Amino acid sequence: MSRHPADPRSRIIVVGAGIAGLTAAFRLQTLGYDVTVLECEDHVGGRMRTISHQGYRLDLGAIWLSQGYSHMLSLASDAGLTAHIEPTSSTIGLVRDGLVHRLRLDRRSDLARTRLLSMRSKVRALALLRDGAKARPLLSWDDLSTAAQLDSEDARAYALRRLNPELLDYLIDPLSRVCYFLPPEQVSAAGIHIGMSTLFGAGTFNFTDGIDTLPRLLADQLTVTLGARVIHVRQNTNGVQVRWEDAQRHRRTENAAACVLAVPAPTAANLVPDLPDTHRDYLAGLEYLHGAHIYFGVTRPVEEEATFVVFPTRENPHVSYVVFHPRCSPGRVPPGHGLVTIKLDGELGEKHRHTDDPQVAADALDCLDDVLPQAAHHIRSHLDMTFVHRWEQAIVHRSAGGYHLLQQFTGSYPSSSRIQFAGDHMSFSSTNAAIATGQSAAQRTAHALHREGKEMDELR
Repeated sequence: MSRHPADPRSRIIVVGAGIAGLTAAFRLQTLGYDVTVLECEDHVGGRMRTISHQGYRLDLGAIWLSQGYSHMLSLASDAGLTAHIEPTSSTIGLVRDGLVHRLRLDRRSDLARTRLLSMRSKVRALALLRDGAKARPLLSWDDLSTAAQLDSEDARAYALRRLNPELLDYLIDPLSRVCYFLPPEQVSAAGIHIGMSTLFGAGTFNFTDGIDTLPRLLADQLTVTLGARVIHVRQNTNGVQVRWEDAQRHRRTENAAACVLAVPAPTAANLVPDLPDTHRDYLAGLEYLHGAHIYFGVTRPVEEEATFVVFPTRENPHVSYVVFHPRCSPGRVPPGHGLVTIKLDGELGEKHRHTDDPQVAADALDCLDDVLPQAAHHIRSHLDMTFVHRWEQAIVHRSAGGYHLLQQFTGSYPSSSRIQFAGDHMSFSSTNAAIATGQSAAQRTAHALHREGKEMDELR
């Protein structure tokens, strides 16, 4: 399938330099195609972004990475970046009645030993494990349309039907809040099996210099143009035409054999004028949830064994989770310092859009007083830095029925099209899923061009 760069049929444009787009570009370039990536922002990475702030390295977006992220680990290996990977602590904490119950994600037996759940609930949890084993063959990271078979009810209804109220409150609810930023009644039951397969059964790792290490060093191996605002992508008899505007607002029109769109779904819908209405309706109709992370740098680390401490709604409706970075993501703080991130939910989370940063930070610490008072006191006593990151289009919201809509889209969109899509609108909102969809888009594009090239050769 590879072609010589001089062949005009080898030119491919990728729109979007998030990890999905960069993955598609890297895989296509490896196959011998001449690839250009156009990115509207002044940086690469999308949700895998790290910034420097007052001596701290802050991961804006993705924070936690599982050893089960096989697509990410393979990509890092193929790009020669494994030296930048470091194992991290896989201990998380779940709060009940003010106590933190700690579990290791890479030891399923911890669920059996924990005092978080009653013995009756541990026995009932076997149904969840059995359902998860049956669901696993249906969970393909590059295309979760197969999860439609699991998408017949919401997560709360599933928990009450198959489990019990205790498991709903102290396992399904916190899982929903961490993975989907929503309570279980607003999440598809399929999402529970996706979340369980993501979180449990594997250790964790991170990149030593920041979560952006992978996209940043991947981009160094590619041709990437920043500040490039794409206006439209049209398919024609010769391939595709891409109209875009550079950072100096000069308009450009380029022709290529194919294009991969790795941008949020509503943006993708607007960029393809000739998209059929059924496909446009799916992309334009996807709802993205926003989030906000509040970072506190401290001159002394907080003493906490867990990397993540997660709060069920019953324990606190406002605090979703707290992250302790020296254990979760090394190399982010000045020597001897610590870093804590708080994620707020509910009405207070929505308020983030309308209040200034100092008030958001103050509200976050006030909430921490209610759930981890010693940690809140430590932060106030050793505060060195605060930073508020408002995270627009954080994750795709799929309520019950959402995977059926995905199945309708992927089942009807032609794999032979010169325009292919990559991103979480094709799967689940995680970095590993984004990478998987980028690889899949690259494969579809290469197969389509190879098939067309073979047909043209036969006509000659």
